[in-house]
Amino acid sequence: MAVDPRLEQRHPDIGRWSGRLQELAEATGLSLRQLSEHVPWSPSTLSRYLSGERVVDEAWLLASKLIDLANRRGTPVDVRSDELHLLYQQARKAYQQQRRPARSQADQLDESTATAPTSSGTSSPERSAEQPVVASSGQPNATDPATASTEQPNAAPPEPSSDERVAALTEQPDAAAPEPSPDQQDVSDARPARRFRRPIVLVLATAVGVAAVAAAVWASLLWLRPQTVVWRANIVGTWSAQHQQHLGVFRFRTPDVPGDTDKATYHEGTAVSIVCQARHRRVVSDPTSGQSSPVWNRLSDGYWIPDLYTDLPKVTGEAPPLGIPLC
Repeated sequence: MAVDPRLEQRHPDIGRWSGRLQELAEATGLSLRQLSEHVPWSPSTLSRYLSGERVVDEAWLLASKLIDLANRRGTPVDVRSDELHLLYQQARKAYQQQRRPARSQADQLDESTATAPTSSGTSSPERSAEQPVVASSGQPNATDPATASTEQPNAAPPEPSSDERVAALTEQPDAAAPEPSPDQQDVSDARPARRFRRPIVLVLATAVGVAAVAAAVWASLLWLRPQTVVWRANIVGTWSAQHQQHLGVFRFRTPDVPGDTDKATYHEGTAVSIVCQARHRRVVSDPTSGQSSPVWNRLSDGYWIPDLYTDLPKVTGEAPPLGIPLC
């Protein structure tokens, strides 16, 4: 398969990794649909891995499965595991660098949206300062434009005479207090809303701002945290001719003691995550296949399993396959 020119323009490291992965796929002689029958991914997902659209751990595991498929189909490929792993690491780094600016822009957009004033009709503290100032008596200040427009400056109402006061008291002994004017009622009703609106708005804005900053810091810590590389494999070869069924394989606390297991079993086809490999430990033999191996794989949960029961490529020598480090 030829390397997509757009990938070369986007980043050369991703293009080189994609080209090598496509060469391994061609060596199997299978189409994407046929490949999907041998691996746990759909044709569309395989296409994204092969094109370099996604450079993730699953793409690295796909490389190991393609090598194994090519060997089983009689078309072995000449590939060095250390060089292949270096290509993957370079492409993975470029892939993460391309994703990081997009993530940063999304975080900045979320933060600016969270700290922007809401449009729900609630006034901000600066807007509240423009509203009528209420005096201690509950009446609008004389400097308020709304109130000043309804009052006559320098014109006071005439004071009632003493006789008029006496007459009013005599005629209406049980009169109730005068009702406040509509303007006074509006100002009086608005006081509690203005009194409590400002603290609530300030508290909500502060909480949203703190949450946005915390999210940005958490996202940056996730990017800075070193990532542990794992090699995923499947459990295979657990069929027992004596019992006529798959027995699975135990996980061990150490590969050197036969009985040091917690009796937990990985069944046929189970996916496991491998972090390193030991090449010269206790030899494990399978009575059904007649094969033996001193190689053990350490899992991400700290337990060990015999490499004899995984679908990783079986190689001789001191170096593990696919760039897996030695334990």
